[in-house]
Amino acid sequence: VITLMAYWNIFISMDNLKLEVIQGSALSELKNIKMDSVDLMIADPPYNPGKDYGNTHDIKRFDEYIDFSIKWNWQSTDIL
Repeated sequence: VITLMAYWNIFISMDNLKLEVIQGSALSELKNIKMDSVDLMIADPPYNPGKDYGNTHDIKRFDEYIDFSIKWNWQSTDIL
């Protein structure tokens, strides 16, 4: 985040810049953000549904992954 802030400092005033990192379930956290309040969102969704990374929490069937992706993408459009 510090590198990103330094990069953005070249282009915009730091007075109007608010950076916030939110960690949690996208489907839960996106509901807590006001509509039209975000200019940029960077997401890091799982890219390999069903792959075992040692954390069974992220393992989804392909149809579950697609359903999840559609939901968080639609919720993202509300805040942007």
